[in-house]
Amino acid sequence: NSDLCTVISLVRNCNGVARAVSVRLSHGEKWSYKCQLSISHAQDPPAAPSSSNPVCLVIDGLACRPSKPKRRQWNVHLWASMNDDFQLEIIRVQGGNSAFVHALRANPYMESWVDVDGMMRALAPVFEAAIADEEYPMPHMLGMFTFANKRSSRLRCDAHVSLVHYSVAEEILHLCCSMKEA
Repeated sequence: NSDLCTVISLVRNCNGVARAVSVRLSHGEKWSYKCQLSISHAQDPPAAPSSSNPVCLVIDGLACRPSKPKRRQWNVHLWASMNDDFQLEIIRVQGGNSAFVHALRANPYMESWVDVDGMMRALAPVFEAAIADEEYPMPHMLGMFTFANKRSSRLRCDAHVSLVHYSVAEEILHLCCSMKEA
């Protein structure tokens, strides 16, 4: 990696000049170490074969910190329709993270998950085309929305939401959400 190239460059170009480099060392995916390395110009170099030019690397500074976990990603397909109370209700969920899908099924009202007003504004051109009996190109990108369960702070995802299909006769929206843990 580029940090190894930085160390090699330090060793090859030391020529008696005091110089330090910053590098990042990682141990698996859990820890990383950021350190300053320099070459020691001590009188007693480490033992090495005569054909090599031994150097002694000195760690001038070291900071250790846990690596940030990678955010998981998944796709979820939602089918939703307006219920008798004019709420956008999820009637079917497919794919994705099982805990998230289970939570959506347990609490199927979109307003408890996402900014429904924002989603309805994004859907307005589709509904207007349907009322005017016009075709609307699908899929249609609705935008970026944050899905967050008000009951559980750990279920929070950012999603690019696209309308895949709108059945006017059945008044069912088919949405595809590319989710990423927030």
